[in-house]
Amino acid sequence: MTINFKKFNNLGTKINSHIPICEDICLDEYCLKKGKYVYELFAGVVHSGSSGGGHYVAHTKRNNQWYYFSDSHFKASSFNNLRTSSPYVIFYRRVNF
Repeated sequence: MTINFKKFNNLGTKINSHIPICEDICLDEYCLKKGKYVYELFAGVVHSGSSGGGHYVAHTKRNNQWYYFSDSHFKASSFNNLRTSSPYVIFYRRVNF
């Protein structure tokens, strides 16, 4: 599941509002078909700069470890680093189904 947050207004000005994100979400009560609908966050993309230019970085989770990627560089990271960087797109995968 992909969630994209609007980060620029109609005039092209960047919206810097913080949006809280969760590492896991459960959507059971919102689904018509009974079952387990649990999703875990596994990636996010962050933009720094303005609508006229900037830089994109990615945070990904593999084997329960978060990583930060910027161009050809990467390093170990954490969910908290993604959460506080205000991502504009986040990716969840379904678990426990």
